[in-house]
Amino acid sequence: MEVVRGLLGRSGVVGRGRLNFVAVRESSRVTGESLTGRGHRGMSSVDESLSNWPAWMAWIAAAYAAFLIAIAVYDVRRQRIPNIAVYPAIAVALVVAFVRPDGAWWSFLLAGLAAAAFFIAVGVITHGAMGGGDVKLVGLIGLVAGWPGVFVAILVAFAVGAAVGLLLMAIGQLGRHEPLPFAPALAVGAATAALAGRQLAGLLWPGIA
Repeated sequence: MEVVRGLLGRSGVVGRGRLNFVAVRESSRVTGESLTGRGHRGMSSVDESLSNWPAWMAWIAAAYAAFLIAIAVYDVRRQRIPNIAVYPAIAVALVVAFVRPDGAWWSFLLAGLAAAAFFIAVGVITHGAMGGGDVKLVGLIGLVAGWPGVFVAILVAFAVGAAVGLLLMAIGQLGRHEPLPFAPALAVGAATAALAGRQLAGLLWPGIA
């Protein structure tokens, strides 16, 4: 016991036979400030990234958000994603990719192609679980999100889709083999990627960003 007390006394935690509450409190304060600082820096990086956008990108982002909401609602109601809406959006995203200040155009193009190819592979493996509308929509999301944002968008979309599907089956609103509109989940994933894609990718897979 004396050995333990001696070691603690040298470290400053125990002094003169009693617990050194000042040292413990100071240690807790420093630890708390460190954790708070990390969270604040993470949010600051998001705010700084958004504040550096040119004005025209803010308008593009607003239009993109409105488009995703409209497509999600349409998919829920009609069980399909209309080409007449997705094709023009893809064309706009392609043009914007060449003038965006936050990355090389080819990185956005590759992200879109990779996302579409991944969904095609999932559709083949699952015998059509992913429709052509989902493939085109995730390609658009990849074009906008780039890398590693598209990784976060797809991961969040599958997590949201699985959670909603299980919930609807549990309450009897969805049959086991009944298709679930996936555009709403993709919209949530796209929004998450747009707001904090790089930060979340770094947390989920350090070194990916």
